[in-house]
Amino acid sequence: MKETKPLHVLILLNSIGGGATQGIREMITTMPKDLVNFYLIFPEQPVADQSEWLHTNVSGWKSIKMDWWNKNLHLPVHLRVIKSLVSNLKSVFRLRHVVSLCRLIRDWRIDIVYTGTSLNIEGAIAAKITGKPHIWHMKETFGKGGRVKFPIPDHYVPQLFLLLSNKVIVMTNYIRTFFGDLQDHDKLVVVYDSVSSERFTSTGEDFRRKLGLERDDLLIAKIASLSSIWKQHELFLKIAALLKDKYPHVKFALFGPEPKKYANPVYNTPWNYYQALKGTADNLKLNNSIIWGGFHSNIPELMASLDMLVHTCDTEPFGRIAIEAMVAGKAVVGPDCGGIAETIQDRETGYLATSGSEKSFAQAIEFLINNPDERKRIGDQAKVAVKNGSYNQQTHNQKMLDIFSLLRK
Repeated sequence: MKETKPLHVLILLNSIGGGATQGIREMITTMPKDLVNFYLIFPEQPVADQSEWLHTNVSGWKSIKMDWWNKNLHLPVHLRVIKSLVSNLKSVFRLRHVVSLCRLIRDWRIDIVYTGTSLNIEGAIAAKITGKPHIWHMKETFGKGGRVKFPIPDHYVPQLFLLLSNKVIVMTNYIRTFFGDLQDHDKLVVVYDSVSSERFTSTGEDFRRKLGLERDDLLIAKIASLSSIWKQHELFLKIAALLKDKYPHVKFALFGPEPKKYANPVYNTPWNYYQALKGTADNLKLNNSIIWGGFHSNIPELMASLDMLVHTCDTEPFGRIAIEAMVAGKAVVGPDCGGIAETIQDRETGYLATSGSEKSFAQAIEFLINNPDERKRIGDQAKVAVKNGSYNQQTHNQKMLDIFSLLRK
């Protein structure tokens, strides 16, 4: 019987770290090396722990800073045009990066090119030029009603994704709807992100002490970058304000990286948003109830420290943070639309509240505050659902192997 060599798969990421790439990293870590060898392209230089992970898990990697091809809606139109023109001139209208990718595809003997975000287009073009199968992994909503806007008419965006790909993976059926009339196209496939449950062994007690919590305090958190306006942090603050006086033993925490302040105010939309949140917290008199937790890289420890996760964003494409809380056995309260509503089975593996309604969220949270047995039941069932269902790592890996095998030439 002829021995089959491992597939060589080149993955383009928009970052080596962060929640958006964690699912791909866990797939790489757990996929049998005798079946697939992975090669990575990402924009930034890796830090020490990332370098260690790379040397252990991938066969080759290179840092190539490719500008995203979507519109930067944080900037005024005239600056957007100038920035885009400068970027395109530097990269010779992306040709320089495409040529570099074509060279790496040849040198690494790549079998499949896999673009892990809709925000990069160079991988798809390089795959076409070199005649390699291309997978495009959609983690963002786009076009009309979506979060990401591209410099071509919305009608043509799904067509372009499908034209330049052999398979288009979408993380949820919610993302699939943004393909409109093409959402039933045979190139489209839903593959849910997964979580390696083996990492979630922390008790979280040490972290709770660092936060200054008492033994009987309840910690209810929202975890999302404080640069991300669309995550609806203000709604979380309003919910906290409805509950803080009645439940003084409950602490509400916002965890996530804080935005930088730039000398040029044009770039300070995220910073201004963060300052507005601080102002809202002051106006709602939340100072004794709110914890600004900042960024915490140890997700299993963070999740173990919580009593409840609240995710207010109703346009979340997927919401990996929810399944990470669920696999840690924590109750999650989320909106009744978007990707979160697809992740949670209402009153079975979490609670769904009316989108945008602080009153509806507060009612669900209050019920779980007053019913610890229900919190535990929901958390236990959520944990089982993640470990045994569509978010299971082995299930995810097998689906990806099936796609790789189908495209193998």
